[in-house]
Amino acid sequence: MSDSVLRAPLFACHNDTRANVAAIFAILIFPLLVAVAGTIDTARHIAANRQIQLAVDAATLAGARALEDDELSDKQVKAIIEASFNANSTLTEMDLSCAKIEADVERDNDGVDLQVECQMPRIFGNMFGLPPKMKVSRYSYSEHASPTLDLALMIDVSGSMNNEGRLAAAKAGAKALISTLITEETGSRVKIALIPYGEAINAGVWGNRAQGYADDNDDDGDGDRVCVSNRTSETTRYTDDLPTDGHYMSDYSPAFCREPMIVPLTDDAEALNKSIDAIVANSAGTAGHLGIAWSWYAITSKWSAIWPEESKPRNNTHARALKAIVVLTDGIFNRHHEAGGRYAYTFSSRDMMAFCDEILDDDVLIYVIGLSVEDPTFGWVDQDWIDAYGPDKVLSTCAADPARLFRPDSSDELVPLYETIAKKLEVEPLRLLK
Repeated sequence: MSDSVLRAPLFACHNDTRANVAAIFAILIFPLLVAVAGTIDTARHIAANRQIQLAVDAATLAGARALEDDELSDKQVKAIIEASFNANSTLTEMDLSCAKIEADVERDNDGVDLQVECQMPRIFGNMFGLPPKMKVSRYSYSEHASPTLDLALMIDVSGSMNNEGRLAAAKAGAKALISTLITEETGSRVKIALIPYGEAINAGVWGNRAQGYADDNDDDGDGDRVCVSNRTSETTRYTDDLPTDGHYMSDYSPAFCREPMIVPLTDDAEALNKSIDAIVANSAGTAGHLGIAWSWYAITSKWSAIWPEESKPRNNTHARALKAIVVLTDGIFNRHHEAGGRYAYTFSSRDMMAFCDEILDDDVLIYVIGLSVEDPTFGWVDQDWIDAYGPDKVLSTCAADPARLFRPDSSDELVPLYETIAKKLEVEPLRLLK
């Protein structure tokens, strides 16, 4: 037998590496399993952190929105925050348990913060001696960083607004403003009231309340057209005090009271546009002082008891509750309702400026659009009267700032002007700050 034959089995065994591979695999299998288990748990941990952060962010934003309602207590706001977190965190699906959910309400900053600590069990923790649970800890702070807006659109409905397409342009401008300010993003943070004004104000059922009557009162026979005029009390004439006994509005019920009914604050853009479409301009005069007064009443929280629940203005003292009025007129103010004359230019202009001074002192912004407004040409009008009560004096007094006063010569300019004003008033969205 040859040596080669004898050596063949030994050579074959020497070159067979299968045992080496098995040994190496046996050595590496444990760390490979640990690595795979770690990768799976890490992926789950990252997903849990992401989901919890989204839930925390949503909850703090919900809390910031809840702070808009001054009637909600801190406890109620915290309940809203926690309910939002629970609804968005999918704790059960991700096998998470949260031992710490701490919500804090910061009224001074209009902010809320939320801290959450949760735990998620490892899939392979017990098998490889790793900690059985992984910690998921997230934090978020949201501040109601932009103002809410209560806005009154004061629209002249005197007969002259039918000239040169003025009313149609005013309607288009008002709608453009509404579409800019009321969006899905702003939600209820922006509310707008419509105040058509002419010889008087048709305040509907709210006019009855402002006169101290029951909602269904119709003693003057004007049906649902409850037209009102000046407040009777000298002490509260130019204030936004709630109308009470001795401080009510006066009634105004001539047959020619034809003003469209006012619309209290609402965030329903469709309803506002429908009311705008229905506006007609056939009033016999322009009582600017009543228009500005009721524009103020519509947005001041002092009148909350008058308005329906959904139209109650935000609290005047709220740091970020912006209040504004947009005045549109195409002429001087020529109606007043006391001792002597519905045609008292001087009294209406005087009262208009007195109201504007008080409104501006209340930190309300007034934007004024005087469309083709000129000085009266009556024989009794002299330069002294124009300096004291003329349109330049009245409109500039109410705007206070030249940047808020617009004097267009053509109705074609109205839509761009309303859009400009809307951009100035546009509120920023709620945002997360941390």
